[in-house]
Amino acid sequence: MPFAKSSFRLALALACLNGASSAALAQSALAGFYGQVGIGYERTDTSNNSVVSSSGGNSVTLNPTGSNPHRSNFAGAIGIGVYIPVHADFLLGLGAEYQPLSQQTSSYTVASPGQASLNGSYKVSNRYNIFFSPAIAVNKTGLAYAKVGFTGQSLQGNSGFLSPLSQNQTGYSLGLGYRQVIQGGLYGFAEANYYSYSKPNAGVTSGNTTYAVNPGVSAYNGLIGIGYRF
Repeated sequence: MPFAKSSFRLALALACLNGASSAALAQSALAGFYGQVGIGYERTDTSNNSVVSSSGGNSVTLNPTGSNPHRSNFAGAIGIGVYIPVHADFLLGLGAEYQPLSQQTSSYTVASPGQASLNGSYKVSNRYNIFFSPAIAVNKTGLAYAKVGFTGQSLQGNSGFLSPLSQNQTGYSLGLGYRQVIQGGLYGFAEANYYSYSKPNAGVTSGNTTYAVNPGVSAYNGLIGIGYRF
């Protein structure tokens, strides 16, 4: 009976396809949706902190003295995402994370002959990161991954003549990490991340003087944490 034979072959093909799909899914216990929280250490750096002071049609560049503003501090991140098996031991992930803690840099001073010294510092906050994450299943319970993403944050003047400054910055992020199943859907992870942001090219007005600031901002962190794969 041709119809019966065709039906049998179709059923066999579907069974094989389902079995292959199940095998691919079984290769990593970390495939699927997840939520996680991490804590660690972070350093934020700024560069190109010269200031152009303009008043009455005259402009002068004030160069910073000492080190550029930076800060090393406690960091934390909350993240959600998904990993989908693509081929053999390779998975592709998509995720988003948010860092609720702000980072305040050290202060710096700019001065020039005939000009009063100016002191100021920066604060970065509300950092978010949306990323793709290619991953390799080291074994069924371990996953090594990379991250390439789009990131944003708020940059504010934290003190001194920079206090009126408030800008949103965007840039790119890179990361490497590893996660390991602890029990069931619970897993632990460790990762390192780097963030680079566009320069704000902002103007700050104080009295009759306008100060043009154009700092570069970058940051890197190391995080450890726990998550749950649903």
